[in-house]
Amino acid sequence: MAIVVSNKKRIFYTIEGERGPFVLLHHGLFGSHQDWYDWGYVDALSNDYRLILIDARGHGRSDKPDNVEAFTLDEMANDVLAVMDALGVRNIQFFGHSFASAIGLHFILRYPERSRGGMLGGETPLPTGEQKAVWKKLAEDIENEGFSVCLSERRSKGLLLGVTRDVTEEEETVAPIILEAMQSWEEPEQETIRTDAPLTLFIGALDSTIPQLKAARSKMSRSRLFIMAETTFQDALVGVDLLVQEMNSTMRSAKSGEREDGGRERKRREPDGKRNQDSRSRRNSGGKDESRNTKANDEAQESTGSEVEAEIDSGAIVPQSEMNGTVSESVNVETEIKRGKEDSNGKGAHEIQTKVDEEGKPEDTVEE
Repeated sequence: MAIVVSNKKRIFYTIEGERGPFVLLHHGLFGSHQDWYDWGYVDALSNDYRLILIDARGHGRSDKPDNVEAFTLDEMANDVLAVMDALGVRNIQFFGHSFASAIGLHFILRYPERSRGGMLGGETPLPTGEQKAVWKKLAEDIENEGFSVCLSERRSKGLLLGVTRDVTEEEETVAPIILEAMQSWEEPEQETIRTDAPLTLFIGALDSTIPQLKAARSKMSRSRLFIMAETTFQDALVGVDLLVQEMNSTMRSAKSGEREDGGRERKRREPDGKRNQDSRSRRNSGGKDESRNTKANDEAQESTGSEVEAEIDSGAIVPQSEMNGTVSESVNVETEIKRGKEDSNGKGAHEIQTKVDEEGKPEDTVEE
């Protein structure tokens, strides 16, 4: 367990697992790193991956600023980067739910060279007007009913199950500030959101927010939609198995370089030093140069040959001359997966089917 300072705010994090790619688990709104232990994700994943668990600012053991400006998407993404730099981690798979979907997408777009993709779910990763209305209603209910009453009522309806503990008085105080800040979060400006690495959006078949997730996927060039049959996102989240199974599948695809369209990912090389310089310059934009010598820079100078290839696969540190993410053609294929109870052969009750029409546009065809 450790603390890193990110723009004068202390961010708590811990790491589990001793081998495999790095996966950052980001809790949802009003949650904490403890959620991943309570649900069983740490037990299920730590033998195969190195897990980075953080408390977002305003949550858990991290600092809880009392001003709206402290909770911008830039600040939240920079906190993730600060933890990675403290650990000397080159890149991660980002797994997040609830408000972490928007944080994850922002991080991946802001620091593409530090991400190998990820899984985002429960809410649309795009802060749309419709999503902001949900956050605003939650803020109003907290103000009118009190935090504890509001939380209890939503839990009884199967909502906010991601909050596995009693929140502190300090967290109750900062909750309305976070929700107010989220009203100012903006969608990416580009009409088509292009990412170097693939993303999976996930939701339950019984959730009412499927249209918002489909709309988000339609704007993203390298994404797929994972719809879990006969369940809600919240139940699947605390049930663990479906999402762990999907994460394992996603990680295997990332390691082998397979793409949703059956092709292979191509690797792009950047000039020496460009990757880390780009990350630090974006994090420190508008302020003084805070460049520092991290473990990443020290180890990068020593890694050569086969050691580099091994570390690329695991997401560990590589020389600065190595690739800066991946490049893909403009692929916009939707794969919807509806996965329910397993049949006698151990296969999913629903098959995966992707169909593209003559113009290259996806058609929704899920075979029951």
